[in-house]
Amino acid sequence: VIGAVSLQSGASRMTLSIAVLVLETCGALELTIPLMITIFFAKAVGDWTGTGLYDAYIALKGVPYLPEDEISYEQKMISEKLDVQEIMTSDLVCLPPVTTVGQVVQVLKTCKHSAFPVLEKEMDVFGDSARDEGGFPTRNMVGYIFRSQLLNMLDKGIGFVRKGETEYDLSDNHKDVLGLVEDMKDLPIKRDAGSQDEVIKSLTQEDTERCMDLRPFMQLDPCIISSNANVAKAYRLFQKMGLSHLYVAPAGPRPVVGVITRKDLTFENCQLQLGERASYEMKALRSRERISSRSMSGGEEERREEGNELKPAGSSF
Repeated sequence: VIGAVSLQSGASRMTLSIAVLVLETCGALELTIPLMITIFFAKAVGDWTGTGLYDAYIALKGVPYLPEDEISYEQKMISEKLDVQEIMTSDLVCLPPVTTVGQVVQVLKTCKHSAFPVLEKEMDVFGDSARDEGGFPTRNMVGYIFRSQLLNMLDKGIGFVRKGETEYDLSDNHKDVLGLVEDMKDLPIKRDAGSQDEVIKSLTQEDTERCMDLRPFMQLDPCIISSNANVAKAYRLFQKMGLSHLYVAPAGPRPVVGVITRKDLTFENCQLQLGERASYEMKALRSRERISSRSMSGGEEERREEGNELKPAGSSF
């Protein structure tokens, strides 16, 4: 029993749960203290020698896991030097407040995002909306909607606008509202590609031409961070608030310019972005040095020519 506990604790890095499991299975309360001592030393030796089984599997699968303990000094240094706008994804896939079912189906088929920002007025769903001189979209974000919500709406015909109307008629009846809330629950909790295809295939040609109002069902309180904030602040927000998305906006008015996910905050991605920035700065510095050297050499030649012109005729100097 002691050997099995030592092996399990050293491989998985679990402590209290293993002790409780073994004591309930064996019913040997006299082994409580030996088990606790064994688990303590097994976990200490495992942490000292390598990575745990579950941590190794997370790294193997490429899951964007952000550890809850304090980040390392190297990662903290990199995070404080990078701005949010340097790691964000600027190619947003957006939706207007009132869109067509066919447009929603196209978005669901062509990308795998789990949430979509909703921008005011009409715009291109793949982010090619009007932009200002700084390259930022001129239309403000009014909310965002999850992929699971869109699939539920398509599956149950929720949010479809009747012909001749401009918005979804949301009932004031309390029972109808409660029924609508039940229909919008994420059931099944996670839809795979097969269930999404089934929902899309169930739509008729007439359905795809109908309008769909997202305003009553979208989330109206997106978490937004300034584009000039450092990555360390975004990391803390993801840690403490359990976020899956963090939208980026410039200071002042709030048009959306990008989005950050947990994958963007991983140490490897931040390290890569910092290296690219350093390479860009080195190239810019070398370019400025070449320009300055050319201007200096050109100035010297001009001064020589002026000196030659000022020399009197027949002078040997």
